[in-house]
Formats: sequence, C-alpha cells, structure tokens
Amino acid sequence: MRRGVVRLSQVATVRKGLSYKGAGLADAGMPMVNLANAARFGGFKREGFKHYTGDYQARHVAHGGDLLVPNTDLTWKLETLGWPMLLPDDVPEALFSHHVSIIDFAPEHAHLRLPVWAHLQSRDARLRIESMAHGTTVAAIPPDALTGMEVPVLEPGHPAIGQTEALLQRAWAAERESIALANLRDALLPGLMSGRLRVREAEDAVSEAV
Repeated sequence: MRRGVVRLSQVATVRKGLSYKGAGLADAGMPMVNLANAARFGGFKREGFKHYTGDYQARHVAHGGDLLVPNTDLTWKLETLGWPMLLPDDVPEALFSHHVSIIDFAPEHAHLRLPVWAHLQSRDARLRIESMAHGTTVAAIPPDALTGMEVPVLEPGHPAIGQTEALLQRAWAAERESIALANLRDALLPGLMSGRLRVREAEDAVSEAV
C-alpha cells in the first residue's frame, strides 16, 4: 500500500445485483437499476429504470447516493463498462440487476464514495478496466478489476469531498427541476393548443413550479 492509496477491497466490498426473472417486471413496483441506466462514459439516466415485483434480498438493494458500476457491456464498445453511476439521492431505495455491481463501503470509509467515483473516471482506472475486460459476444469485468484497484484515500473532512458533494447536490436539484418543468410542459401544452388554457394561466403555473 502506498501513502494515500489503498486497494478497494480494503475499504469496500463489491457485489453483483439481482438475477431477476422476466415475470417480475412490471410497469410499477420497486425501481431497478440496470444497463439502461448507464450513460456513455459515466453518469446515470433516470429514464432507464425498470420496475420489479418479484422476490429479492436486502443485498440487492441500493440506497440514494450509492456508487454503482456496470459489470457487463453488451456492445463491447466499453462506453459503459466500469464507468461509475451514482444513484440520485431522491431515490431512497432501488434494486440493481446482476449486470450492475455496487461498491459498498465500510461505514468508517463511507466518505471515500466520491473520491472513488472520481477515480473510476480517470485514465489509470480506465486502462485497468479495459485491459481486464473479457468475453466473446458480451464484455464483462471480473470482480478483481474493481477490488484489486488502487484508489485514493482522503480524510473525511477533506475540502474536495465537501465541494464535490455540494456540486453533486446542485446537479441533482437542477435535474429534478428540469424533469418537473418538462412534465408541466406536457400537461399544459394540449390546453394551450386547444385554447382551453390562456397563456397567462400557463405562465402562472410555471411560476408556481419554479
């Protein structure tokens, strides 16, 4: 172990999610993170959620803010494989599928969530993940691609962690506002187009929403 660096396995465990049954998928139910939530080169797409009504265990549940990583890439383009996803903090609980792994930090190392999230986007991390990808038609990474990775260690009160957390909260708040405005637009547009709703009334509705 070098100064300021540890293997990920020393501060966290990595485990795959639920091997779900298609019969349990539904239009409503427990949200489930899957490969459709993975944005290219990192990030989280809310519209990718599936919903599940089948059985699961506590180890298959992620909580708002948790760090998730796709362990499979169906395209072999490696544009999502190993790239980090943070579950938005307004999603209290969500399942995650077996194509996704959670990086579950020990309580005393929970503050390393954001440093590791940032490190997984670095060139060193990408070189390791891409070099360890294997498979024929589908790319996958072995657990050691993550658990054996050296990651930075910062003190709990390090300014970079607080600054990153603040920026992340602002980004999530902006995303939620954008979604709310889009939903409001979709609700108001038919009334405006038909003449049942006046422009002034629509403006008042928007003002109340922001």
